[in-house]
Amino acid sequence: MKDLTHLPEKIQHGLKDFVEDLKNLYSDQLVSVILYGSAAGDDFISGRSDVNSIVILKKVDFDSLQKYQARQKKFEKLGIVAPLFLEPEYIQTSADSFPIEFLDIKNQNKVLQGEDFFSGLEIHLTHLRLQCEQEIKGKLIRLRQHFLEARNSSEKLEKLLSSSLASFIPVWRNMLRLKNNNQIHSTADILNQIEKEFGFPTEVFRKVWSLKKKELKLKGSELQNLFADYLEKVRELALKVDKM
Repeated sequence: MKDLTHLPEKIQHGLKDFVEDLKNLYSDQLVSVILYGSAAGDDFISGRSDVNSIVILKKVDFDSLQKYQARQKKFEKLGIVAPLFLEPEYIQTSADSFPIEFLDIKNQNKVLQGEDFFSGLEIHLTHLRLQCEQEIKGKLIRLRQHFLEARNSSEKLEKLLSSSLASFIPVWRNMLRLKNNNQIHSTADILNQIEKEFGFPTEVFRKVWSLKKKELKLKGSELQNLFADYLEKVRELALKVDKM
């Protein structure tokens, strides 16, 4: 198993148990177990970030999902969310459908068991640009919708800002890939490069990042004002995709 010392010890032990459970459940049907997302990099925030994984089986069907279902509650307590169950053929034939997701997994993962099925995956930039546009514009629409659902609750608005920023980071990372082919992973580096490559101020995004890390505390009108600025900057950045 790859080095996991960047993660809290409790999660390290949890992931080892997770892999052992999968090996016992699926035996020779198990092809790979791959850790991806913030838990595979430097942006993991204990108690705030999810632990994301992919389980690759020779065949994924109802029975294989049902086998794991009862185990999920055990791992949820550690922040290990329900894994993505995939098949090798599905990965090979879906690079044009999920270029953002697959590129991020390809460039930042830790193989916990088996082989890395993403390392040799070829992803075309035309597919990447199209998904960047679809994602950022779609997320902007949903951001407006979720704001209405927050109903002036500071707690809900803070959660919305944190989750929204986390969902935009992969899109911005891949906008930078399209711009200069840089392989950037950390949120801080992505925001620095957005400023440099697009001449776009990211102070608002940095404030939301500090809010997510619990380094900044805002309530009431301060939080509302931050959301207003954030919403406008997301709208402006979405327009940048059209010119790429």
